[in-house]
Amino acid sequence: MPVELESPRVHRTNILTDTVEPSSRVTEAGLQTPSIQHVRIPVSVRILWLLAPCLILLASALLKIGKEREVIVPGLNVKLPELCTMYSRVGIDCPGCGLTRSFIHMSAGRIAEAWRVNPVGILGYLFIAAQIPIAALPWIPKLRNAKLFSRLGWLNQWLFLALMVALAGQWLIRMLWRGLF
Repeated sequence: MPVELESPRVHRTNILTDTVEPSSRVTEAGLQTPSIQHVRIPVSVRILWLLAPCLILLASALLKIGKEREVIVPGLNVKLPELCTMYSRVGIDCPGCGLTRSFIHMSAGRIAEAWRVNPVGILGYLFIAAQIPIAALPWIPKLRNAKLFSRLGWLNQWLFLALMVALAGQWLIRMLWRGLF
């Protein structure tokens, strides 16, 4: 009886690992052998992934909040322009409105104010803060573990998706609460 051969399945990779999840294929002898494809992530991407959350948290620690929606650069006393196109054009908050101010409140330890401005901002702040140790793991030789990186990568992706759903959900609740729908 001829044995059917499967072509190797290639699984998606994530930024945490250099390898794709192993897939198996059937050989002529009917044995399953693992197939691992190596994917190298450029050092520049790894550095950016480590520095971006550090810069976000640093900016949120340095910026100050003025009246209502104002974000001010201290020392220069420069008010940053309104970044939300939806708010500036239509006058309605978008799902991300208040995230910057929420991050600033979180950096100052004002959790209640962060919740008032945008409740999902607290989770977003914690998610961004968690990116620093996750991005640093590949740089520590003793902690390089493909399974760990793969699991963290998938967890990271699911948490990001959950944050996006939470942003949309809290926005819908706020719009219904305010009677805008």
